[in-house]
Amino acid sequence: MKFILFCLLLSLTAFAHENAPLRTYHLINPEAKVMDAVAEKFEVVKKLANGYEVYVPENKMELFLKLAPKAELIPSSLPKSMNLAGYRDLKSVEAELKALTIKYPELAKLETYGTTADGHNLYVLKISDNVQVDEDEPELMITSATHGDEIITVEVEMELILLLLQNYEKDPRLTKMIKEKELFFIPVVNPHGYSRRARYANNIDPNRDYPYPGDEYKKSVDCIDAVRKWFHAHNIKGSIDLHAYGKLIMFPWAYTKTAPPKEDEESFQYLTNSMAEINKYEAGQISKIIYVAKGSSADYYYWKNKTLALGIELSTSKAPPFGA
Repeated sequence: MKFILFCLLLSLTAFAHENAPLRTYHLINPEAKVMDAVAEKFEVVKKLANGYEVYVPENKMELFLKLAPKAELIPSSLPKSMNLAGYRDLKSVEAELKALTIKYPELAKLETYGTTADGHNLYVLKISDNVQVDEDEPELMITSATHGDEIITVEVEMELILLLLQNYEKDPRLTKMIKEKELFFIPVVNPHGYSRRARYANNIDPNRDYPYPGDEYKKSVDCIDAVRKWFHAHNIKGSIDLHAYGKLIMFPWAYTKTAPPKEDEESFQYLTNSMAEINKYEAGQISKIIYVAKGSSADYYYWKNKTLALGIELSTSKAPPFGA
């Protein structure tokens, strides 16, 4: 955990129905037209030596198998309960954030930036040396639990928050970061999913629900709509959206295999390669390191504000044994 935190510091988101259970399929050496059709409607999560892994909601399996009839179900994807011992739930995350603002009132400020349709408050924690003042300093943002079942991401973000606050005026590097930047943390982008340990928000994949250059008027699910509005009220220079799993450090574009402009691409490559050199993750452009993914957070933040926006896939599991 501490190693992951160190690497992150270098770079410095009412419906009655539930999310449908997910299955994971293996597409073995698919034709390009099949892969493009699948990626248009489903979440491609991993590039393999001989194909791809794809998440398929149970209620959309018939459609998926029409597009990719040769796909093979991965047996380990059948429903099973997570070992949640030691992991924070939504209520404990919210209570801890509130407690930190009481313990560190000069450094930490908690705000709500919206409410979901099912009544969940959306929280952002600001950390800075003059936290009540909007200073002319670079603004950085870290988000997690965009996918509600990727619970390791919340633990990493919460531990990073604690590391910063507990070491102010003790660790020169961390103190300098707090004094010279405004840091914003959104530990749970998708509370509907996270509270249920479910991936999606009301059966919608939140990280395919941002507008992008090919669909600039796309409407987003409530939690993504709210975080977008919050983003536009700030000037975020750098962002990290934490996901799990895969040990990947990625940059835009996701919606196309075309690279960003050369100067931007070189900046992204320098940052991600520097991080990967330390933590031994694989680094690269999202659409090339996995596959085309339309509607991602990294694309949106980079497109709208030239934010140095990264997506990081942590660990080898969404919920590794706690403390591993």
